[in-house]
Amino acid sequence: MITQIDGKSTPLSRTNRYRVKPGAHVLTLADRIDPKRVPAAANTQISKMKRLEQQRAYKKVELDVQPGVTYALGAKLLRDRLDAASIRSNAYWEPVVWDMRPEPCK
Repeated sequence: MITQIDGKSTPLSRTNRYRVKPGAHVLTLADRIDPKRVPAAANTQISKMKRLEQQRAYKKVELDVQPGVTYALGAKLLRDRLDAASIRSNAYWEPVVWDMRPEPCK
């Protein structure tokens, strides 16, 4: 989920789609990894970390937006980092661009 674009909060929306001008942007993301994909003990630790760390539970990604391109962003679960220390340091996931498709500019 994109929570900020260039330091400005995004409106809460079910679609989570935002138009930005071409160029460099800094996006702040929160993971929405399906809890069913994570062992129960790790889920408990992740929930606790998010509650305690709040803003530090988010990650920033720089994206050079090209004109006429739609980007799909996601959170990649790093299964080898589901130990307590990695969860506490928010190292169990990373933001990724998982799709880019050309679309006409409006």
